[in-house]
Amino acid sequence: MEKLMKFRETFDELGIEGILIMHAMNRRYLTDFTESAGTVVVTKTDAFLLVDFRYVSQAKAQVLNFTVKVFDRSII
Repeated sequence: MEKLMKFRETFDELGIEGILIMHAMNRRYLTDFTESAGTVVVTKTDAFLLVDFRYVSQAKAQVLNFTVKVFDRSII
């Protein structure tokens, strides 16, 4: 939670409402999710880890303070 809170504190300074994180190293640092696939969305009030169906159980076990959602890339 502390990493997430500190990260959010920079939003006003940067003039942003939220951020999309796709790079594996940044995702792992912020969420502790160790798998190679996933996307993080952080706003001032919400935090999501988007994963495909293969990683839902692992994400829910590893990741705290983020809502884990299934993301189907076929909708893009």
